[in-house]
Amino acid sequence: MRRDNDCDDPEAGQPVSWLRQARRQNLRRLLRPRHIAFIGGRHLERSIAMCRRAGFAGRIHVVNPVREVLADIATVPAICDLPEAPDAAFVALSRERSIAAMTELDRIGVAGAICHVAGFGELGGDARDLQDRLAASAGRLAMVGPNCMGLVNGFDRTALWGDDSHMEACEGRGVAVISQSGALVYGILNVERAFPMGYGVSVGNQAVIDTADLVDAVLDDERVHAIALYCEGLKDGAALGEALSKALARRIPVVLLRGGGTPAAAERSLSHTGNLAVPGDFWRALAERYGVVEVSSPKQLLETSKLMAIAGLPRGPRIFVAS
Repeated sequence: MRRDNDCDDPEAGQPVSWLRQARRQNLRRLLRPRHIAFIGGRHLERSIAMCRRAGFAGRIHVVNPVREVLADIATVPAICDLPEAPDAAFVALSRERSIAAMTELDRIGVAGAICHVAGFGELGGDARDLQDRLAASAGRLAMVGPNCMGLVNGFDRTALWGDDSHMEACEGRGVAVISQSGALVYGILNVERAFPMGYGVSVGNQAVIDTADLVDAVLDDERVHAIALYCEGLKDGAALGEALSKALARRIPVVLLRGGGTPAAAERSLSHTGNLAVPGDFWRALAERYGVVEVSSPKQLLETSKLMAIAGLPRGPRIFVAS
């Protein structure tokens, strides 16, 4: 399988913005896939089980060079043997094999992929060079990760997740949760009840797709009525500002919980997802400029975004709460 519309790489003269736009177009397919390929070993059985229980109605393929059947699905030995180029791939391989897989997925025209494995930029040193290689190998792929749990779509009942977690469908108005911490999304899935999570994305190291790309993408889904962000570091401040401006223009509230407010927290952030934490003054300025609601705890993030999604923005400063 090859693309019919291949064009020159950005290094050959195309502007960087062209590549980002191509990835953002593919990101929309990744968020709402019609078919999925799971690539890896036996542990994928848990991820596939979750995807099935979520109610995914599309086709599921499995790539494994050793097993003929995995999770009751006949496998193919290599990515090039897939019968079609799926919208989404969940890649759970070693670091070097993940790099090779991204190259092949991009070559056959897959839209996007989750890179689940850790051990890249968050380790520092040579591992940062390895992450650069991973990002380059992705090409036009809308790659989320590495070092991430994946994504879930409660609206369309899709799960590309690195474990078997509980998941509830989201009917009607929902929240898009975009988090640098996979544990936060994991906690919502398994602990919270009656939280309308339409999308839940663990962004990890943001080697390719970052928070700004995801905010821009989910704003095009009319079912999203609020966005909840957990941010430690920042990859592209200008791009995030553009995405937040788009949210403000569409009157979609954005609620922000930020990490890394102290030197110790900043050091933890760097070792968590390989992103340098941003000073608090920057976040406050961003919040004031684009009408972002800042909160100080995960519970506040969830309750505030849920209130905004269900009740909508308040019309003025006079609010009465009965509890």
